Amino acid sequence: MEKKFYVYAYLDPRKKDEYVYSFGKKGKIKSINEIFYIGKGCDQRKFFHLDLKKCTNFRLRSKIVKIRIAGFSDPIIKTVKSGLTEKEALNLEKKIILGIGRRHLEEGSLTNFSDGGDGFSSKDMKILWKNETYRKNMLKNRSELRKKDWENPEYRKKQRKSRKKSWENENRRELISKLSSEARKEEWADPKMRKKRLVALEEAWKASTGRVKSKEERKAISERMKGKRAALGSKRSKEQKKKISNATKGKNNPFYGRRHSEETKQKMREARLKRVSS
Repeated sequence: MEKKFYVYAYLDPRKKDEYVYSFGKKGKIKSINEIFYIGKGCDQRKFFHLDLKKCTNFRLRSKIVKIRIAGFSDPIIKTVKSGLTEKEALNLEKKIILGIGRRHLEEGSLTNFSDGGDGFSSKDMKILWKNETYRKNMLKNRSELRKKDWENPEYRKKQRKSRKKSWENENRRELISKLSSEARKEEWADPKMRKKRLVALEEAWKASTGRVKSKEERKAISERMKGKRAALGSKRSKEQKKKISNATKGKNNPFYGRRHSEETKQKMREARLKRVSS
């Protein structure tokens, strides 16, 4: 078997101290920076997560963003051990993760989703990801993990406080907006993804067209949304209003230069009359 695999660590340049991490029977890692992620791979895998558009671990992604906002170009990346077979790398990865502990379980500082040892080479992962059943199960597991975290009141309180504080940082807001914009543009440029999105929007529109929500449904939505609006209790400044206006004015408006057909106008009239009469 090829011994081309290695185990790597991401370190936080903001947190300096004498860190000693023990794992397995005799394993030990000494560092002057806190370790917040452990992974295994080959070739250029250790740099993969630095591209935030490709990084699927939201905890790791958030950590990298905070490090960049603090003025550092990137996390410190160290190779723990190289010249390993894939099996050896997976076993070592698992031992180190169990030794350091994961943050969301309040065991340690790691942002890893799992205990490790269950990864694949990039080639194997690409093959597996093409399998629709596997892909759906993986996304479902991630969704359930987030829901489980969010059910904890202390976790929710901590997250909301942290997000509110971080959003006050102008540099962070600009970086997040830029990354989101670039990711959407890249996604929309893909013909397959664009077609998929348009089909989904059309299906959603067909499902809701002509359907009037009952009083019970409207009341339930109202109760669910109370106090959850991002701008609740706040007023936009003149500068904010001007930016919003300029962003949707003239050629920036997605409907610029277009006209509704008579058929569409008639459908809109009928839909409005139904809402008024219900």
